[in-house]
Amino acid sequence: MAQVIRKPTVVDVARVAQVSTATVSRVLNGRRVADPELVHRVRLAAAELNYRPSGTARSLKAGVTRLIGVVVPDLGNPSFSELLRGLADATGAQDHRLLVADAKESQDEERALIQELALHCDGLVLCSPRLPLEDLAQLVATPMVCTNREVGD
Repeated sequence: MAQVIRKPTVVDVARVAQVSTATVSRVLNGRRVADPELVHRVRLAAAELNYRPSGTARSLKAGVTRLIGVVVPDLGNPSFSELLRGLADATGAQDHRLLVADAKESQDEERALIQELALHCDGLVLCSPRLPLEDLAQLVATPMVCTNREVGD
C-alpha cells in the first residue's frame, strides 16, 4: 500500500524548532519576535520541512479566499474564451484567482455549481445564466455578476 505523504503544518514546524505554534505564526507572518535565535530556529525548521502556509487555513482565519467563481454554460463554446481571459487578467491584477466551472447547459447543474462555489469564493460571475431571476436571487448572498443577461434594476 502506498504511503500518503502529508504537508507539514505549523505544529510540525513548532515541534522541530522547539517553540510554540504562536511563535511560529508570529515569525512566519513577519511580526516582531524579541529573540533573533527563535526567528532563526523557526525559519530553519520551516525550510527543512519545506513548509508552505496553507491557503485554506489563511482563508478561514481572514474570511477571504481571493477566489472568484465563474460559471459558464458550456466550456466548449469559444465565445467564452475571450471573456475568461479578460476575467483572469483583471482578477490576477487584484491578486485573485478564478475557479471556472462548466454548467453543461443544465439549469440543475448551474444551480448546484452556484451553491457550491458560493461556499468557497468571494464572488461569482455567471456567464449567460439559464436560471430564472427569482432562483438566482434566492440562491446565495455572495456578490454576483451576470453577463449576457439583464437582471433588472
